[in-house]
Amino acid sequence: MGKPLSQYVEYTDELAGEICTRIANGETLTSILRTPGMPTRRAIEKWVKSREDFGEAYREARIQGFDVLAEGCIDIADDGRNDFMETENGPAFNPEAVQRSKLRVWTRLELLKRWDPKRYGDLLKQEHSGGVTLETIVAGSVRKPGASE
Repeated sequence: MGKPLSQYVEYTDELAGEICTRIANGETLTSILRTPGMPTRRAIEKWVKSREDFGEAYREARIQGFDVLAEGCIDIADDGRNDFMETENGPAFNPEAVQRSKLRVWTRLELLKRWDPKRYGDLLKQEHSGGVTLETIVAGSVRKPGASE
């Protein structure tokens, strides 16, 4: 459910700066908008389109936030604190914690691929030099293009 009209928030440079700083630090827009005094998502989208200065700052903040999110994947992957748990028989592998960490990293990487495919998408690079030879295999025999029958 959206915010009531009585909670409509006017644009200010200070508010715009706070939003961009928090996004650049890796905070999601959804969590920012839960903060009292913040505008609606629709208002921010409108500001991005109608205010060139804010739109540019917002886009740059998103790029910085993506990098923070990507670096966070390394932190999650390197954090092995919950990989083992204490049991009555001593330490035991904790597959649930490991799977949760994998899911957290995977989710972030998949979102990064969609949000910024040029920087975080799977690279598909194909190079070719030289010629191409085509051969057709017909019932066990090989025919080269242009060869007479």
